[in-house]
Amino acid sequence: MALRALARGHTDLDREARGNPPPSLASAAPEVVSRIRDFVYQWLPLAYQVHASVGDSPPRSAGVRRNVDCLTSSYMSKVPSVSSSSAGGLLRRGDLIPAVVADISLPPPNPDRPLVTNISGRIRKAFRVDQGPHAWEEVLLRDPPPSEADLQAIMQYEDPRIQEQKLSLLLRLHESGMLQWVGTTRGPGITGFTVVKKITPEGKVVQRIVWDLRRLNLLFVDSPATSFPSPEAFARIEMSSDVVRDSGVTSKGAAETGSPAAPLRRPPGRAPFDEVVGFAADIQDCFYTMTVPDEIVCYFWLCGTGECLAEFISITGFRPPNSDAELAISSVLMGWSLAPWICQTVVEDVIEDSGAIAC
Repeated sequence: MALRALARGHTDLDREARGNPPPSLASAAPEVVSRIRDFVYQWLPLAYQVHASVGDSPPRSAGVRRNVDCLTSSYMSKVPSVSSSSAGGLLRRGDLIPAVVADISLPPPNPDRPLVTNISGRIRKAFRVDQGPHAWEEVLLRDPPPSEADLQAIMQYEDPRIQEQKLSLLLRLHESGMLQWVGTTRGPGITGFTVVKKITPEGKVVQRIVWDLRRLNLLFVDSPATSFPSPEAFARIEMSSDVVRDSGVTSKGAAETGSPAAPLRRPPGRAPFDEVVGFAADIQDCFYTMTVPDEIVCYFWLCGTGECLAEFISITGFRPPNSDAELAISSVLMGWSLAPWICQTVVEDVIEDSGAIAC
């Protein structure tokens, strides 16, 4: 999905500037993949110490090229094909798909889901937790807030099938421990739709629920810059002497200062590295595994639950504190503009705190 979005974002602008109609996603994606591959090939000769980590014997640049070929080819290959008349052909990861609540991927029940401000020092600081429960509003909410006209200008979407299966969705969310009653709601409320998360070898479509938070996102400030493990990271690998082993490469500043060229040296005490290794990992249902503070949960209340609330309460015994309370989701929501920054920061802090690697 991300690659096709990237293709749409880049090639459409280029072609429209030339007066040509924008390509379809299917034709745009190969163009972007080709750009990525060409960029990596041009960059590799400069990064003589970069290896790709495969097994016990990391290959050098030729191996990196092979891995890039495999990587970009896998991006372009369709996931196992599934015929879908409603989707108009083959389904691919990230495609919008009619919701089937039973097929939505949600985390297993866990009463001890971590609170983001408890496991990340940087998020705790950003939310100003130590300054009071509402101090976060000064830095994360827009001031002035959007007008009602701005909010209503956005047509909020919900899959009709989610509306039809709202009770089933509430029961699944409750089973996963993601629901919470809020006595006071803020913002316009949330609605959802589903996309293809993956397709199993047996052909079963696993769905991901995404929330239409375009209205809600207008209330929050733009997300801080966030680094992700993507092809862009190739251009950000540091090749200074404190990272790679001394190899007689002359320092950049020597010619500029007129001093004799000197080999690059590591600072004292730094262990040498023969290779630079990058990795990316996927944490299953990462967003929905973590919770947000109560002061934010009140923004994540679910629209359209009124008709099934009585039956939901009867089945679960999960009763509201008062008659005006609404059900809300306590997790980091996929679709919230701050979610990628929060989750990436939390994961980096957890890894760094473990001592396994410095982020």
